[in-house]
Amino acid sequence: MTSTTLGAIYCVLSAGLFVYAIQSATCALRSFAYAVILNTLPLVAFGYLGNNEETRVAGVPIAYIPFCASVLGIAFRTDWIDFRVGRLDVVGAALLAFMLLQAVFLQSRFFGFLPYYLMWILNFATLHMTTRVVSGLSREQVSRIVHHFVISLAICCLVGIVKYFTGIARDANFMPMMNRNGTAFVIAICTPLILFLREQRLITISRVVVLYAVYAICIVFTFSRMGIIGFVFSTGFYFIASFLADFVSGNSSRSASSNRYAIVVMCLFVSLLMLTPLAETTRGRFITTVHTISRVMEHAEVDSRLADSKRRRLLDQGMDVVRTHFWFGTGVGVECYQGALADLGCVELVKPHNFYLSYLGELGIVGFSILIVYLGLLYRQLSAGADSGIAMLSFRSMFLAAILMFTMNEHVTMPLLWFLWGIAVGFGRVRHAARAHVQRDAGSIFNGSGVCVLSVLPKQRGVL
Repeated sequence: MTSTTLGAIYCVLSAGLFVYAIQSATCALRSFAYAVILNTLPLVAFGYLGNNEETRVAGVPIAYIPFCASVLGIAFRTDWIDFRVGRLDVVGAALLAFMLLQAVFLQSRFFGFLPYYLMWILNFATLHMTTRVVSGLSREQVSRIVHHFVISLAICCLVGIVKYFTGIARDANFMPMMNRNGTAFVIAICTPLILFLREQRLITISRVVVLYAVYAICIVFTFSRMGIIGFVFSTGFYFIASFLADFVSGNSSRSASSNRYAIVVMCLFVSLLMLTPLAETTRGRFITTVHTISRVMEHAEVDSRLADSKRRRLLDQGMDVVRTHFWFGTGVGVECYQGALADLGCVELVKPHNFYLSYLGELGIVGFSILIVYLGLLYRQLSAGADSGIAMLSFRSMFLAAILMFTMNEHVTMPLLWFLWGIAVGFGRVRHAARAHVQRDAGSIFNGSGVCVLSVLPKQRGVL
């Protein structure tokens, strides 16, 4: 199947998704779950198709087309009359302005720069619009949208598991047009949403364990070290932060406590799963990682027969690019970065698979500082709302897991990521609908911009 045919099919499917998305605000938000499904079920008979020209149209990954349709649906449902600009929007606009000036003065390759520039505009807009749409709903509506997304992703994980064990695919990657690290990244950042649903009392503790098991099995058999690290970190952060919140406040949250029990059970499950012969490939990749780290710490050469030797070379190349273009960078886009590598005489014209190193090279210290400020402000938004407390802890776990995994990937431009961040920020701004039960505020753990700060708010009681 050619890229043109595949692209045409997905344009038609995405048009149908857009028609669904514009029906209502909830349909627009639910459409992102269907975008994941569209990247899974129509290609259920295929293994990995590759992340190359065959799965791209005009340089844009075909896998992103359904997500773009969902973004357009959200744009249609956004109230543009009451438009308010916040600090986050100002910093985002400053970064976009810097990128544009950078392209003009550095004479960047226009057609290489434009798709990536438009992608950044799309992602900032996705975050802003999703936040506005979500903040206009009730917490119950938002929680059910998240529930729909989590269940849809679990179905896709089951598809990936079946494809692996039936020999259709070489791993449990259920999105054939996205590489396994991209799929593992999605699973890892969505894992804390299971805990969020338990906090909102939408699922039982047994269902928490079942969903965790499905996500864990899928992520183990994608054979992604990054995904497993993100999976463990996101749940570990939640466990520690919720424990400290309960300890300092002196009042245990029932949902947080039951989530911690579920986490312990799942850690034991994942540990046992990793010890089975089925996970031998995954164990081997971690053993290789330990060997590589030890060699680097000893300032010794990494064995050229190992796959990590190439990653080490790419990191060294990335450092050379940063040193050469320290202040203002190479310009945004792969072509700009490859041009800088070629000027340095590098043979492998490949980015280093590290968000921080890549974008420090592309934006320089000036632009990269603006980007870090943006991410810092975004993290602070996850503590918005006087009564967010423990309800926002799952979202902070999701955000920090992504930040950690950025050391091993460059998935910052993934539209789904910005949608989930928009859900998180919007949820913090949602006003409570009337409820019959009492809900406490568990405080805020590790709240701040890139700094771990312990801040526990007073306990509040009352009928909401």
